[in-house]
Amino acid sequence: MNHIRNIDDIDCGTSANSEYNDYLEFLQNISSLQFLGPFHESPLYPSENTCSLSQLTPVGISQMLKLGRILRSVYSPLFSFANSDDIIIYSTKYRRTFQSALAFAYAILSPDVLSKITFKESDSYSYCFDHCACSITDKIHLKIKQSYSRRLKRREVIKKLIQRLHTIVHVMSNVKVDPYILRDSIMTYVCHGAPLPCYQDDCVTTENVRELFKYLDWDLERYAKHGQLHKYGLLKSYGFALNMAKNLLKMVSEGKPRLVLYSGHDLTSQYLLSALGVLNSQTIIPYYASRLVFEVYRDNTLDTPDPSKDFYFRVIFNGLDVTRTVLFCTSGFYSAGPTDQADYLCPIESAIRFIHEDYFTAFNASNFKEACDKQP
Repeated sequence: MNHIRNIDDIDCGTSANSEYNDYLEFLQNISSLQFLGPFHESPLYPSENTCSLSQLTPVGISQMLKLGRILRSVYSPLFSFANSDDIIIYSTKYRRTFQSALAFAYAILSPDVLSKITFKESDSYSYCFDHCACSITDKIHLKIKQSYSRRLKRREVIKKLIQRLHTIVHVMSNVKVDPYILRDSIMTYVCHGAPLPCYQDDCVTTENVRELFKYLDWDLERYAKHGQLHKYGLLKSYGFALNMAKNLLKMVSEGKPRLVLYSGHDLTSQYLLSALGVLNSQTIIPYYASRLVFEVYRDNTLDTPDPSKDFYFRVIFNGLDVTRTVLFCTSGFYSAGPTDQADYLCPIESAIRFIHEDYFTAFNASNFKEACDKQP
């Protein structure tokens, strides 16, 4: 939220419900916060009714509790956690992602298991870990931004509408005029059932919001086809991909961890999905409380000395199976999934090979440094 008008008048609370109240009671009765690791001094939940800039609200907490409960109903037969080594929970350093992770973990795990886990922190919203600095990412991002700026310039009517709505919605004059920033700001009113704002006798109308969202739907279809998005995602998510590969290899060789949770941002999943070649209007700007799930399977009918050949995975984004669109999943097979339907599975060895051998093919480079030294 970028200093939006009348933010103090918006009630960001949520209607009373037993699930939310039970969660607050759990937090208030925790005897030790050491399991939260680097987050042990962070607020465990947001202010009850106040909307704060760039912070989670009780509505967001309720979303995470519901999402965790739904996924628990799907995966609970697999949740036989013996000790804390079975689960890893990461969050970026921001309060909102930590609070989201905590609420989701509470809903998907039992409280006694949750208190045995140590949270881990990432300094970067892209989970780049040791592979953050890259000289060409800003240049690639500029090309992508210039592309959608040109599209907007050619739509004079919508451009004037966005400028007008921007003036009404945003208090600060230094906020950039951007349709995507404007969308997020307007969602503050919509998600909390607040009246749309007015300024100097000019008001945002429901029809204005429809026109803005219709334009963004049109733009996202074109945004997703930008030739540089895949390269941008590869560079931004390389550290993340390496970390995931490390955890996948441990699952294969050691049988744990059994569950790894990364709590991040819309850009976190956008970068990773772009790197994997999963590019469409839904993956470019994910919805609030979006979830990207990698399900790991083992084929117990195989007898091979190489355990990695026994394992497969499936990619689920917001409930939709996108495994077939992953660029290195051209060969796989069907198997019964957790709900007994036929699922298309991708070999884990294909993912490991891609990350360790083929990741920088698009740059005609063999490693991260070489790729970052190339001209976009």
